[in-house]
Amino acid sequence: MLPSLKLLERAYTGQITEKKNELGKLEAIDCGKSLDEALADLDDVIGCSNYYAELAEGLDAKQKAPVSLPMANFKSYVLKEPIEVVALITPCHLHWPLCMFSSTIANLIICHVGLSCWHVIYNFKTCLELAELCGEVGLPPGVLNIVIGLGHEAGAPLASHPDVDKPVSLELGGKSPIIVFEDVDLDKIAESTALAASLQIESIATEFLNRLVKWAKSIKISDPLEEGCRLGTTVSEGQDIMDYQSMN
Repeated sequence: MLPSLKLLERAYTGQITEKKNELGKLEAIDCGKSLDEALADLDDVIGCSNYYAELAEGLDAKQKAPVSLPMANFKSYVLKEPIEVVALITPCHLHWPLCMFSSTIANLIICHVGLSCWHVIYNFKTCLELAELCGEVGLPPGVLNIVIGLGHEAGAPLASHPDVDKPVSLELGGKSPIIVFEDVDLDKIAESTALAASLQIESIATEFLNRLVKWAKSIKISDPLEEGCRLGTTVSEGQDIMDYQSMN
């Protein structure tokens, strides 16, 4: 018998909350971001899980809900059952792997959908930890399966497998540039746009760039676990920052 959706998601959220510091440290080590940022990501993961736990309570309440019929000698109930196996291909996101993974699986776990999730070969350790937690709180074996590998090795076979449900849902990315006008505090904006694209009014473009460079030189670049770290390490030697800079 499948466990209660509500109890399953609440237990899953409780485990993440209990192991927040442990998971945050692993996330910082795995993807190079500062420990403070990693712990903030865990707050997002917990919030996402709590949201779906509330939805699960609604689903539990609707299971075997009676349907009113005009004939007294008939009884009708609503029974919600899982759909077919779903293949999830998580984005190659080097900075927020845990958030991307958890938000992808949380809504499907509460529905007991069979999942085969492909994740890239970088920074997947916390994702495997979350999968372990799912098993610990009662998700039946085989419901969630994590496949690590490159696209042609893992993603393509999952996408083309005959047992995978074929409707497609896509999350498309983008940089969403911030537009900077003349009447803003350039120091504050320089810090808040440091990790995003920005467009500036021509009259302040040079000054804005100077403030941005000044802020970037002032931050602490160190081991992600060191106190005060704002910029940690890259994920792998293959992540060539200089090549990326030359494209911009």
